[in-house]
Amino acid sequence: QYTLTGIRPVVDAELAPFIDQFDQWAQRMQPEYQASEVTVFSPTFGYAGTCDGFLTIDGVRFIFDYKTSREPYDSKGDPKTPYADSLGLQLAAYRYAELAALWRARRHEQFRRRYYLLSEAEKALAVPVPEVDTGLAIMITPEHCEAYPIRCDEAVHESFLFTVEVARWILQTSKDAMGPPLVKECA
Repeated sequence: QYTLTGIRPVVDAELAPFIDQFDQWAQRMQPEYQASEVTVFSPTFGYAGTCDGFLTIDGVRFIFDYKTSREPYDSKGDPKTPYADSLGLQLAAYRYAELAALWRARRHEQFRRRYYLLSEAEKALAVPVPEVDTGLAIMITPEHCEAYPIRCDEAVHESFLFTVEVARWILQTSKDAMGPPLVKECA
């Protein structure tokens, strides 16, 4: 919906402070966006995901992720910040995926897991993931918006791959790791 006085969209009262904070940040930082909502995938390691996008600020190329919180402050009264531990893994996975879809990839969710459905023809249309210098988390609350550089280099990507293997162990492989109880035959 649009107001009668202009093109400013009518925004839900709860969302307006988030949008205003982000707008102030964007005016201050002047990001140049290359792409947003990009599905990336790694045929080598068998994973896929949708990154929020790629942007440049003052010549530095970032892969970025938006994080939001209704609560602007943590339990200590400090401004809320993103969780760098999991976000570093997430951005490293996106950064080192080999290919990006130039279309909105089909997705299916089941048991809190997301699957990306890419045909062979779609995979053939993919392009290399854009090169970046580092990662960026853009934290938006009703009271502030700040961007935090996030390390997502090759060492972090290696940690991501180990994390995938741990998850595979917990969710799949370990399910048949234990056999039935031993039974001693009486002679």
